[in-house]
Amino acid sequence: MRLDKVKRPAGVFSFEFHALDEDSHGVWLFAPVGSTWVAPHDHGALRIDVVTLIKPGRWFATWWVDDPHDRRVEIDLCLPPERTKDGWTYVDLELDVFRHEPDFVEVHDRDEFETACNRSITPPDAGMAETTAAQMQRVLERRMEPWGDEGWRRLIDAKTSAGSRV
Repeated sequence: MRLDKVKRPAGVFSFEFHALDEDSHGVWLFAPVGSTWVAPHDHGALRIDVVTLIKPGRWFATWWVDDPHDRRVEIDLCLPPERTKDGWTYVDLELDVFRHEPDFVEVHDRDEFETACNRSITPPDAGMAETTAAQMQRVLERRMEPWGDEGWRRLIDAKTSAGSRV
């Protein structure tokens, strides 16, 4: 399954994922170490494990990034994700909210967001991104589920299952 993250004007950044589950929170995807990614001018393989949660109608995608040097939850503000024949796609609005574990929360890439607002993001979409960023900052600070420990549990379970298939 593929997840296409559209960055304007840079292009499409594609990531290979495995479907984990679908529940009331959305669709859970897993990209283990070695999963491929392709960007407009580069390509490679992930060096870390990642779990992503996406849901149609929601103005963000969540990434649990198992980086040993900076374990974090990333909220990617975006136009609502859409299913495609190959997986999922969303348009990145450049504004992000991170929780660096265990508890440091910050809004990230505000400068990129402001540049994008001058180029390609409409005022209504910018307003929705700002509102959603503020809401998700509070959610991450309070560790509300599934943005508390649920994503990390799913990542551990996916890694364990992937290891048993090797």
